[in-house]
Amino acid sequence: LPGAGVTHALEMSVAPGSSPGLGKWSASGEAALSQWRRTAPTQKGQLRHAYVEKSWGHGGWQDVEQDDRDSCNCSTCGTAIVNSRFKCASCENFNLCKACYSQVHEIHPSHAFLIVPDKAGRSRGGSGSGGTPIMQPATTSYGEYSLKHPGVRCMYCMQDIVGARFHCAICDTVDICQNCEAAGLPGNLDTSEGGHNSSHIMIKIPFPLPNSELQTASDRARSLWSGRDAATGQIVRSRRNSALSAYDRTVLGVGSRNCPSSADSTASVGSSEDHGLRCDACNERIIGVRYQCASCSSLPKAYSLCANCEERSYVVHDPMHVFFKLQRPLDRPLQIEYPLVPRIYKYPVGPPDGRFDPENPKGYLKQLLHPTALCDRCMTRPIGVWFRCAYCAMDLCETCQEMDTHNDNHVFIMFKSLIDISLFKRFSDLNNPQPIIPYPIYHIL
Repeated sequence: LPGAGVTHALEMSVAPGSSPGLGKWSASGEAALSQWRRTAPTQKGQLRHAYVEKSWGHGGWQDVEQDDRDSCNCSTCGTAIVNSRFKCASCENFNLCKACYSQVHEIHPSHAFLIVPDKAGRSRGGSGSGGTPIMQPATTSYGEYSLKHPGVRCMYCMQDIVGARFHCAICDTVDICQNCEAAGLPGNLDTSEGGHNSSHIMIKIPFPLPNSELQTASDRARSLWSGRDAATGQIVRSRRNSALSAYDRTVLGVGSRNCPSSADSTASVGSSEDHGLRCDACNERIIGVRYQCASCSSLPKAYSLCANCEERSYVVHDPMHVFFKLQRPLDRPLQIEYPLVPRIYKYPVGPPDGRFDPENPKGYLKQLLHPTALCDRCMTRPIGVWFRCAYCAMDLCETCQEMDTHNDNHVFIMFKSLIDISLFKRFSDLNNPQPIIPYPIYHIL
């Protein structure tokens, strides 16, 4: 029964046995029951229990498909629900995203909710085992794979690149279409500012590829060209029949363009979160979340940290700098010749007394309250890290950011010290904020 489902969900998130007595249906009893159903979870960020509907079949217990829709909008905020969809068990068409479901005790408190299993291909243009996204090539209306490189324009003719793309292995922002390359134009790209010049390696990309493969191939090309590993500086030797991406065939003459089959897709899941970069602190490959400095110029190379080293960013990097949080590999490199965020901190990031605790590098954040910010979800002052969307200026606390679903293609800036509001106003118009990142870094598939 829906009522029993709400009772269980509430008792698990508030306190077992906290029901005000469901057998009392007097006016005061109904008022007490209504008030109890609107009780928030005891811990911030805790979700009220929801249910999974299953049926018994020949293969055992199987998820019940709630509907055949590939996309759905949240009934409260209107955001497209990419994954983690919660469907009311009593209402015909009432769905909540994960962020709104965290406030279900205020939005829709009287009904139980079902967790709708994520469908294959719903998350970020496709998902493999474990829900990890896999970028699939776009197709034409005839079912053929598109040769258009999304979001990439030729530096000469400024047209979208379709077909062969010639990419500089040194400068990630330099791309030439096949027509301009055939005319010999790359030889005229020398710049006086110390940027790209005609001696750089240009790699031919025959078809669109994810940015992580592109970065890996560029590293490989630089290593082959110089005879040394691009990251470690050690001498490298080419190995016959080594495992390389499909893109590397333009450098090594190996590989194939076959699209990943179901058997291959599982193997590619492990590398789908590989940013193709090494951490500038520990020199390990960055897998999962990457943190890029927003206060440093990202040309010719951005300063990046892995999740472990970011916790002690104030020790390994300038403590007055702020970072972008990049949840997954970019489709277009975030490379700008000037700092996107100036110095706006009142004090350096880190413990006030300057003592670094290697066992608890984030301990100081528990005492950090941002008095000039307000979380747009829970309407409280952020404690610890203050997250601000680099595109739409949404402000979130740490807890609400972890369950945020407002836009899968947006990224956040992290503020880990007090902001000088006078400097902040010079940097961003509070009444009419503009995107901090001047172009999309993820393709909308």
